[in-house]
Amino acid sequence: MEKVLYPVNLNKGDKVAVLSPSSHAEEEYIEPGIKWLKDAGYEPIITRNLYKRDRFLGGRDVERARDLMDCFRDDEIKAIFTARGGYGSMRVLDKLDYEVIKNNPKAIIGFSDTTALHMGLNAKTGLVGYSGVSLGFDFSINKGITKNNHESLFRLLEHKSFEAKGGRCQVEGKTKGRLIGGCLTVFNALVETEYCPDFKDAILLIEDVDEEPYAIDRMLHHLKFLGVFDKVKGIVFGAFTDCVSKDLHDGTIEHVLDDICGDIKIPVIRDFPYGHIKERFSLPIGAVVELDATNTILKHSL
Repeated sequence: MEKVLYPVNLNKGDKVAVLSPSSHAEEEYIEPGIKWLKDAGYEPIITRNLYKRDRFLGGRDVERARDLMDCFRDDEIKAIFTARGGYGSMRVLDKLDYEVIKNNPKAIIGFSDTTALHMGLNAKTGLVGYSGVSLGFDFSINKGITKNNHESLFRLLEHKSFEAKGGRCQVEGKTKGRLIGGCLTVFNALVETEYCPDFKDAILLIEDVDEEPYAIDRMLHHLKFLGVFDKVKGIVFGAFTDCVSKDLHDGTIEHVLDDICGDIKIPVIRDFPYGHIKERFSLPIGAVVELDATNTILKHSL
């Protein structure tokens, strides 16, 4: 198993950065998230290019990469919160100084498009990232962060164990391995690149949003044909939000998952509370977790 590099512990009063490594962040949607961080006892630091825009991106690639590296170089900043997802994180992966990141391990908190950063930094340094909170998404769409998500995130940030439960058992069994994955569309684009961690003996985490069932089917079969399902020790399928077909004759996401799970013998959970839904947990990408599919439990211990 590859080395696991945990971020520094977060304590009350610490400075935490807010940046947008993906799409453009709207100030009106981010301000409530900044207030949430203050109320939680932390000091939010606004990065230089947080509210910039360049087409569908939150500023030019070099600006977003510079913001991220500034956070890792600043000893006073102890964690990094992403303002939103969208698209663009993968575009900065070849512009980062991984030696600096390795020597200054800090948690990146986000999900959706932040999957690219979680996967890339883990592949390059072993750094664990926390997937489940996005300030823009949570405070513009969900109007706040749920208790389970809040508590699971800060237990991770403060290096405390936690247990997440939910969904339904597809294939019974228990196993253990590094948690790898996130948004299917994003990490599927990184597979077989230097920015994708090794799937061997991992627990695969999968969710997605706004993709038609045939597209999810195509990406899952891509992983299948690459042998990913033969390498991993367990699979956790989260939510597939608004993944509906424009043609009623095309079937549903449930048909797709039924097909792909048909030949899988390792432990599998479906409908786990993770993804583009209100009720979800924050999860440690790159950390070793215990999967109890029979009882639909994902457990992280330190």
